[in-house]
Amino acid sequence: MRLTAFTDISLRIVMRLAVADPHDLLTTRVAADLLAVPYTHAAKAVARLSELGVVEARRGRGGGLQLTAAGREATVGGLRRITVKRAGDGEVSSLLHATAGEGVELTLSAPFGDVALDGGEAPLVLVSAGIGCTPITAMLEHLALTGDPRRVLVLHADRSPAAHALRADMERLADALPGGERIFWYEEGHPRTGRMSLEEVDIPAGAVVYMCGPVPFMRAARGELIAAGVAPRDIHYEVFGPDLWLGAA
Repeated sequence: MRLTAFTDISLRIVMRLAVADPHDLLTTRVAADLLAVPYTHAAKAVARLSELGVVEARRGRGGGLQLTAAGREATVGGLRRITVKRAGDGEVSSLLHATAGEGVELTLSAPFGDVALDGGEAPLVLVSAGIGCTPITAMLEHLALTGDPRRVLVLHADRSPAAHALRADMERLADALPGGERIFWYEEGHPRTGRMSLEEVDIPAGAVVYMCGPVPFMRAARGELIAAGVAPRDIHYEVFGPDLWLGAA
């Protein structure tokens, strides 16, 4: 999935400050103009970067933005991360798990994909299975960082609690949201045993859905969501690998 707009703006501000003359402080408005983004979006990103101790915002005449000592030592790895789940017959995942220890440098492509979390006031339903929780967790991170007040329903299915990648992160982030709720299904284990079923789940009216997981799983979940009243146009999905399925309208 693509970076959210909030994360993209935040990273670009940090990179701009990293190459700026330390004696020529940029204001938030100048940074917004240089990056061609709305001032309100840049201000929100600066506020969060200040909370994280990455950027110092000096007020008053002659004030502006500059990276803190921690910000100058920060690496992109501290702001972005990838998740690789080892698959039994997966050539790349097996290689990474066997050889990529702490301190190993990897060359990665820029983030890309078809789905990015949009703003708005509609309730959100985030649906995933297996390693499809990776982009869903990134969305939760963004929602938690911005204190999004909307109802956010997190639905995830996995083989077992032990196999559930990023489980602690998903629990922490969903619980941090004012309107957050999470339901996990496990083929082996609790709290809900078996495959995901939405029959007894209260899907909020007017919800926008984001899904990621195996194609058969998403096809089944999409059908249940539509039956629950979600408009097909409001169901967005991402496939890890070639997209061999386009949901029918």
